[in-house]
Amino acid sequence: MKLRIIHIIPVIALIILNSCVIKEPDDIYSTGEGGSSSGVNFEASSTSISPGGTVYFTNKSSNKYDYFYWEFGDGNFSSSEDPSHTYYEVGYYDVTLYGWSLDGDEDVETKYGYIGVIYGGGNSYCQSYGGTSYEWIESVFLNDYSNYSGNDGGYGDYTSEVIYLPPGNYVYIETTPGFTSSTYTEYFNIWIDYNNDGDFEDSGELVAQGSGSSVVSGDIYIDEGATGTTRMRISMSDGQYRGPCETFTYGEVEDYTVNFDVLKKSNRVKPPSLPVKLKPKNGDTTIKTKK
Repeated sequence: MKLRIIHIIPVIALIILNSCVIKEPDDIYSTGEGGSSSGVNFEASSTSISPGGTVYFTNKSSNKYDYFYWEFGDGNFSSSEDPSHTYYEVGYYDVTLYGWSLDGDEDVETKYGYIGVIYGGGNSYCQSYGGTSYEWIESVFLNDYSNYSGNDGGYGDYTSEVIYLPPGNYVYIETTPGFTSSTYTEYFNIWIDYNNDGDFEDSGELVAQGSGSSVVSGDIYIDEGATGTTRMRISMSDGQYRGPCETFTYGEVEDYTVNFDVLKKSNRVKPPSLPVKLKPKNGDTTIKTKK
């Protein structure tokens, strides 16, 4: 069974983080010192993002102000009228905007817990799932990460688990199907939303592909340009390859969070000149028909 690399993307060395719970604020609210009553107000392009995501702020204040000052809640600030800011640490952040006029007016608006930085935040991905009467994704190994997921009923959400992948390195990936009794040839597609735009439709986001009735595996080169945190989707289907947003009768889909840690770019290797061909593993590749 061969897993064929369709495209190479950036990622970082794989480590499983200790699970942690991020407590959401009980309320997200403003001080009431600004907003429509004072003339200072603002909006954000997104209030839920993944670590490494950028928020674009729009100043909605009245025209009477001549100067502005922003505090983003993480120790950073800006005096631009419509700034953008990148958040790197998980948590909830207060955002404050001050407005001053040459006439001496001064107002402020604070929105508490306004920006939530969470793994998998910021994007709403299409649904995709299968049916597990006969087969499912039994396990996934990616670099140092392993998940014996078993039968998840057609879809497994593992986005709370972060897989670190090293840019400029090869990482080993291994996917294994599980069966109720007879084995079948399963078709695997793996996508990474490397530009973090909430879909898997962009060129190069289908990163690996292969089929077999046992372990399907190989080495993927991770492009050294990848940064931030995003979604990875693994789709396994009987009889044919499926798209990232399909639903189907036989097979399963699993979603993961991957992070391209730019601080772990040591020991880079030379990238391949052609798509990497993964080594086959032994196993029955005979296609069987379900009754």
